[in-house]
Amino acid sequence: MNNFDISKISTSSPIYASIMRSAMANVQNSELTTASTSATVTAEETSNYQDDNEIRSLLNSANIKMDSLENQNKTIASEVGDCKTSISQLEKVIDRLVTGQISIKDILSGGNTPARTIAVASLVPRGEEPYVVGKRYPKISKLINGYIKHPNFTSDNPVKIMENDAKQGWSLTSYYNSSYNNALAIRLITYLGRQEAGKAIPLNDLAKMVKNHFVNQVRQRQRTPEAADRKRLACRRRQRTVTILRRRIKAYNKYRDQIDREMGRKNCDHALQKETMSEDETDGEDKVKAFRPSWRSDELQTFIDLVDDFASQSLKKKGSSILKRVRVVRQKDVPKDLAVPLAAWTINNE
Repeated sequence: MNNFDISKISTSSPIYASIMRSAMANVQNSELTTASTSATVTAEETSNYQDDNEIRSLLNSANIKMDSLENQNKTIASEVGDCKTSISQLEKVIDRLVTGQISIKDILSGGNTPARTIAVASLVPRGEEPYVVGKRYPKISKLINGYIKHPNFTSDNPVKIMENDAKQGWSLTSYYNSSYNNALAIRLITYLGRQEAGKAIPLNDLAKMVKNHFVNQVRQRQRTPEAADRKRLACRRRQRTVTILRRRIKAYNKYRDQIDREMGRKNCDHALQKETMSEDETDGEDKVKAFRPSWRSDELQTFIDLVDDFASQSLKKKGSSILKRVRVVRQKDVPKDLAVPLAAWTINNE
């Protein structure tokens, strides 16, 4: 095919105009294609950059949330552990309380105390003084008497009478295991266990003391006036014996050197014991009949009379209030199981 020379075509010819339009269209299409390709590449780069930023932001946010969740899990685990410990402690406390209630019920019922009985030390703190089985506790007796109404209370003070009437008392016409006496006993035992004097005493022993108080009131109610007088007289004699013994010990400790010098002996403390005391019996208003045991030697009697003289001196004006003692010998054997053995000079071998 021969080459076509466009220069030979007239510019006003239709063929020339058609060729020019075709050429211009090709040029425009080429420019558009190049621009489109460039725009596409730029858009893709921009989109990729934005996507990277969003992904990084999402990852950072996810990491923060994961750290927060991990801390929350640790906190929850710690709280769950504390809850388990608290629940365990609460279960132990409930078990001890239930066991204590069962123990009180068993004790008050008068039956044998089972192995599940626990001491009050497991419910309240221990006291400083150790508990001694069989020992008398005047403070506990005082607390019981102050808590329970005295059925035969007499006084010239109307306030004290009102205070006694306001207290709760035993139902002496009912059994100890009756619902009323049982409830009163439980309240009293609980009260004693909370006091300082009762913290070191086991629960079952406190319950025994409370029951003894009930039994004693029942006996007092059933005792005849004559028996009551004999009991009061015996109590006064025992109390007088204790008072005299304390007074003699105090006087001997105070005038030890003088008494030992007159007796010609040393350390006569062993002669002042409860078992060596005389049995007294009132004989008139101004004197006392004292039964001297037959085993007591004359030297021991001299020592006792000397101590009494010094005791009267130490009492000064109150010494005149001491009743005169009339000695009467009574046949008795030497006491056994003395706290301190007696010296040979104290015993009459005749």
